[in-house]
Amino acid sequence: MKKSVHLTKFIIYPLTILTLLLGCKTVAVLPSVKHNQYDYQKWFSYNKDTLTIKLGNPLHCPLRVYFFSSDEQLQKEFDKIVPITVNAVSDTVLTFLNIQRKVEEIKFSSRLGDLSKKIDTIELELPFLKNKKFTIIQGNNTNFTHNSDWSKYALDFDLKTNDTICSATDGFVVGVVDKYRHS
Repeated sequence: MKKSVHLTKFIIYPLTILTLLLGCKTVAVLPSVKHNQYDYQKWFSYNKDTLTIKLGNPLHCPLRVYFFSSDEQLQKEFDKIVPITVNAVSDTVLTFLNIQRKVEEIKFSSRLGDLSKKIDTIELELPFLKNKKFTIIQGNNTNFTHNSDWSKYALDFDLKTNDTICSATDGFVVGVVDKYRHS
């Protein structure tokens, strides 16, 4: 009986803890800095009771822009019109009148595409050269990032430097993130 307690206390428990600690270290860590796939111009000014918002879209696709304010009344005004769709390679100016409180901060968020456009059903291909094989390293509803409505259909492939990526269909590349470095 004493031998069993000794074995459990001094060998099995420490091995279990060590296994848990080492196992947790194998989970991939996301980079601490987030790089966006595109940038767009956003600017606002407040003068007397008028709020002006200017948006510039340098992309070759429509861009939907959302505005957020901590002021409840102003947010109600934003909610009436967002998202604002800015056409490809164009800009727009919005003016809000009779805004009673000075606007100190507006947060912006954006998404690609125009929700009013009809989506045609087309056949897509994987974006790789023919007869090439790649490993999926993260897919639908997996840990650690592809588990939300925003990303659950995304796939991450194990690619090497200088691997050729092709278009899955006709269109424009509107954003590439090439700032992440792995060791």
